[in-house]
Amino acid sequence: MKKENNTNYSLSKLLDLKLWKEIQDNFASFAEIDIRLVDAEGKFLTAASIEHSFCQIMRSASPRFEYSCLPTFLGGEGKIDKNLSYVCKWGLTHCAVPLQINGAPALGYIILGPMIINRPSREYCRELSQRFNINEEELWSALLKIKTISLKNTFSLVELLKKMLGYTLTLAYDNIKHHKESEEILILEALLEVVFEVSRADIGSIMFADKNEKYLTIKVARGLSEDVVKKTKVRIGEGISGLALKEGESFVIDDKTSDNRILPYLNRPHLNSSMVVPFSLQDELKGVMNLGTLKSSEKKFTLENLKLVNRLINLTALALKS
Repeated sequence: MKKENNTNYSLSKLLDLKLWKEIQDNFASFAEIDIRLVDAEGKFLTAASIEHSFCQIMRSASPRFEYSCLPTFLGGEGKIDKNLSYVCKWGLTHCAVPLQINGAPALGYIILGPMIINRPSREYCRELSQRFNINEEELWSALLKIKTISLKNTFSLVELLKKMLGYTLTLAYDNIKHHKESEEILILEALLEVVFEVSRADIGSIMFADKNEKYLTIKVARGLSEDVVKKTKVRIGEGISGLALKEGESFVIDDKTSDNRILPYLNRPHLNSSMVVPFSLQDELKGVMNLGTLKSSEKKFTLENLKLVNRLINLTALALKS
């Protein structure tokens, strides 16, 4: 299949960079990892979201510091591997996530990092400090502040960011941005996929209120039959999902739940644990996310899981901002 030519387009033409910077900064704050956007030539389109003290120190010691943090094919010094991760000249890990339209050459890249997979030794820090005449204790303290994270967790989180931006680019390129519902469905599917990855849920759905704001219907789902997706209709204010939307309150549910408001609805023998989280768009409650683990699973949701899901929902709401 012939790849589509999009050489007349650029990220700066297709993207609202101001809105993207808002999404980028919120995601960086959530992940505690710096994020930047570059075009296909390696030109930075957005400033760093997190200014690590380590980077500030090395920038003062190296005039080409900024570009040393890019992979070689973008004019930097990092040799990229098959997973699109690379190590900069300072020994820290980054990821370069390509942004494409319909399989065409990348229009640019999300640069994620620095982060630490295997923390550098004190000896390495000493060598670096001597090489650039930097205070060793100051440099070591800065290194310790950089987030240590597994590549697996990094890839699962950045996948949501990649899909959000990829869908937006595709819609802009095809000049169908006015099809708001199609855009929302694609992004909601990406959100649910990442939430499943980080929460270890077995089944789940995102429900939105209808135009008359009387009922909730399922927009996207995983682990549910097509018949259930089509037929499910919950009156707002009734059932756990309807109550969560009406009250604007989240519920984490297991066999120890004692909330009298939801006890009458807990006829769910196939579930081990569940979570119902209101979904806001532009500061208005629009729907809920439902997540569950099956009886065969040992996973039980916690308040930490709830906090994580809420952060991902808030990030996604920015991408759906009209």
